[in-house]
Amino acid sequence: MKEYGAYFKEIRTGKGLTLRETADGIVSYQFLSNFENGRSNISLYNFIELLDRVNLTFNEFLVQAEASTDYLLTEFIREDSRLIDSNNLVEQKQLIQSLQTKYQQTGKIKYLHLQIIAELDFAHNLQNVQPKEYLDQQRAILKDYLLKIESWTNYELFLYSHANYI
Repeated sequence: MKEYGAYFKEIRTGKGLTLRETADGIVSYQFLSNFENGRSNISLYNFIELLDRVNLTFNEFLVQAEASTDYLLTEFIREDSRLIDSNNLVEQKQLIQSLQTKYQQTGKIKYLHLQIIAELDFAHNLQNVQPKEYLDQQRAILKDYLLKIESWTNYELFLYSHANYI
């Protein structure tokens, strides 16, 4: 639930609530700060209590969190497509580096997946000058991820469709 803390913080601050008034009687304000900044996890009971404090249901929160993920994918598709269409190899490399840095900083697998798709697109743009073994290793990361997921969402369909055409 670490990434949910950042979404919760956006909602809390958007409603003009302080850490202290939101946390009062549920958790300490220091704990809430740690949760919002990804430094701690929270029990489901306390999280639901905090959501109630900001007048949001658990389902509403999940919808907002999912919309954020969809936005990331939409922005990636838009930027990656623009770079492919313009054949801008320098900016493609910068996009790959940016995604790699985000993955290293956050550990979020979605950044690694998007980096791989950008690398595959880059290699395709260059007529596969990357070593075949490297590209096969990158595809294998996506394949391994997809094979272990039992219930696919839009995210997995996105990965499958974008990794398989190359």
